[in-house]
Amino acid sequence: VAVTHCGADLDQQISQAIPQIDVIIGGHSHTRLDKALFVEHDDSSKTIIVQTGSYGRTLGRLDVAFNKDGSLDVADTKYRLINITDKIQEHPE
Repeated sequence: VAVTHCGADLDQQISQAIPQIDVIIGGHSHTRLDKALFVEHDDSSKTIIVQTGSYGRTLGRLDVAFNKDGSLDVADTKYRLINITDKIQEHPE
């Protein structure tokens, strides 16, 4: 898992250059990815790239699943964005 701050375009380049990375959680470009990006590699493995946008408007939830061989299980990996609104009350502390 890589946590980056270099932008969505560079995240894709990183995923292609280093196929051993299963997950990239990115930032910097303020890109809101409503659906995760999957980069497929020559060996048919994949890297998932997610970003939530900017200014704390959304919270991302990523549930990553792996196959028995340790590779990313795309079918069972789930990603969604949760909009932060006034309906979500701040914790008093």
